[in-house]
Amino acid sequence: MDLPRETIACLIEPGPASLTPGCTSRRHRQPPYPALFDTASHSGHGVHCSGPGEFILPTSLAFDSQSNLYVADTGNHRVQELDPDGRPLAARGGVHFPHGIAVDSQDDVYVSDSAGLRKFAPNGDLVADWTGSGLFGDPYGLAIDDAGTIFVADTDNGRIAAVSPTGD
Repeated sequence: MDLPRETIACLIEPGPASLTPGCTSRRHRQPPYPALFDTASHSGHGVHCSGPGEFILPTSLAFDSQSNLYVADTGNHRVQELDPDGRPLAARGGVHFPHGIAVDSQDDVYVSDSAGLRKFAPNGDLVADWTGSGLFGDPYGLAIDDAGTIFVADTDNGRIAAVSPTGD
């Protein structure tokens, strides 16, 4: 199922105050429109919606060149990768409250979290880590231009930072 990228935003839109079936937290609301990905058909619902393809506070989305969707699953401290049909492929941990996510032309995945910025190879290996350096203060949004420069919404420092793919 190929989904138009502009429709993916409904994954994170708030809905009425009803609980999503199987979730145990009031923070999870059932959207007022059909779900794009029926995660119940791919796995059972985990405690507090933490199973594969389930989310707590998804905050950012990005696609790779294969139309796989990456979701910054903030409340679960991970990034989930879903195939074009919405099936969970992988989860990358080792992030603390991920906020922003972007994928470059080589399918490297960049994640901003409360500690800084991280770069993951397409296979999920952590290949660069700009955390703990004091370079960023709770970065949120990410964008990558055609030259590969990573732009970071550096929230606590009140700036947009530009970082080369090598970290310069």
